[in-house]
Amino acid sequence: MAYLALYRKYRPSGFDRVIGQEHITKTLASQIMHDRVGHAYLFCGARGTGKTSCAKIFAKAVNCEHPRDGSPCNECPTCLALSDPANIDIVEIDAASNNRVDEIRDLREKVQYPPVHGRYKVYIIDEVHMLTDAAFNALLKTLEEPPRHVIFVLATTEVQKLPATILSRCMRFDFRLIPAERIAGLISRIYDDIGKKYTPEAVMQIAKAGEGSCRDALSLADLCVSASEGELTYQDVLEVIGASDRGRIAELADCLLDSDPGGALTLLDGLIGLGKSVGVLNRDLLGYFRDLVVCRLTQNPNELLHLPAEVFRSYAEAAGKASKDKLLRCVEVLAETENELKFALHPRVLLEAALLRCARPEEDFDPKALLARLSEAERKLSELEQRPASPRPTPLRPVPVPDPEEAPVPPAPAPKPVSRPLSEEAVAPPEKPFDPLFDGREKSGSAPAGKAWGSVIRKLRTQKPMLYPLCRDLEAVLEGKTLVVLADTGQQVQILNMKANADALTALAGEEGFAFEVREKAQKPRSAQADTRELEELVGDTLIIK
Repeated sequence: MAYLALYRKYRPSGFDRVIGQEHITKTLASQIMHDRVGHAYLFCGARGTGKTSCAKIFAKAVNCEHPRDGSPCNECPTCLALSDPANIDIVEIDAASNNRVDEIRDLREKVQYPPVHGRYKVYIIDEVHMLTDAAFNALLKTLEEPPRHVIFVLATTEVQKLPATILSRCMRFDFRLIPAERIAGLISRIYDDIGKKYTPEAVMQIAKAGEGSCRDALSLADLCVSASEGELTYQDVLEVIGASDRGRIAELADCLLDSDPGGALTLLDGLIGLGKSVGVLNRDLLGYFRDLVVCRLTQNPNELLHLPAEVFRSYAEAAGKASKDKLLRCVEVLAETENELKFALHPRVLLEAALLRCARPEEDFDPKALLARLSEAERKLSELEQRPASPRPTPLRPVPVPDPEEAPVPPAPAPKPVSRPLSEEAVAPPEKPFDPLFDGREKSGSAPAGKAWGSVIRKLRTQKPMLYPLCRDLEAVLEGKTLVVLADTGQQVQILNMKANADALTALAGEEGFAFEVREKAQKPRSAQADTRELEELVGDTLIIK
């Protein structure tokens, strides 16, 4: 007998054996137990999540003579007859190869015939999104009102391609990606059943490589059985899936974290020389940095990573040496690169550019790179502040040694105080003349006015860049709780009092806790002394005041 793949040999035969889709199996089993079976179902979700398996279980369960908790008993004559691939009561149609309108017309003619063994005739149409528009239109009426003995189960991985008229006629069930822990438990039971020895880390790595698809993980587990003669180890799985050497990936990541672009490019050239794909290298490096982020930000990281003890220890040490901002920056750059590699004509050049951006963020003008550099500068400054300050030695000054042959120089006499007449003594400066413009108000140079107006100017620079040049040179004063801006001309007053500008300035001043007002700067009144001095300059000493 030909060898049967693991995912076919261990396909679930009841709803209780379907893993990760309890929200669907519970509903389907309840409908069968209470005899509330619909006429059209839509199973959508990622590949390998159990859509076809649930459809086959459901097709047998609705015809089973003695269902057990909604699942088929697999023992009654009907179940045994439906288990035969030659039965005609469960019809599987591959819409990818039967997508024309002629096949759907043939289906509409055959649905009129009653089932042979059970109560219902079930049509399972896989990859239904591949049908043409004409085929969908031909299926609409039959799908909406099929014969009483017919049930349609449509399965697709791209539900967004289905017409709304099809979606509205079906009960929709969304299949989720299966957690890695559930897949690892299934693989462990299968390995125990076939007598294959394994390590828990190896099984978990197989489950994680499946990325939520049970069929993909079981196919990989089937491959690992043949790849390893003795006990299946973590390193064996890495070799089977074609992952890069963890040691070299760690060295490459260290070069990026240490800002060594030359070393990173050298290691990348060596890895590509070994035949590693650029896409695989980018994905492995991205996964490594993701694991470092988990180590840095979570309390119990190995509960999420499931790594061997020595591997996890090296990950924890690497994560402790780098800042979280730089790790997140590397994850973002490599994630963007993974998407761009799908359409790149020169993938190696694209990956090298990504590594340079990770290693030298100062060469990148992206705002996130600027934030990363700022965070690194703050970290270095914090380290410098935490260092104990070493006392600076006091320089020694030379002490002059007197020459015994020279005569001692007498000290210079202290200067005598010079007495000045009272009329020549310094007189206190006169008080500042009265200024009616600023009397009783605080100028913009004072602390409250300057702080408020300065804050408004800074916000204008980013929020109202067209208004900023006009306002930056203006003065402001405080009158109680009102911030008064003094414009030089009446035209400036008109511009600032325009509704959009006035609303913006009022809102910004309100954030500082003040009302806002614009006035034209008044001319200062001339004093009598100034007028007298001007007349004296004009007429000289002939001015007589009577």
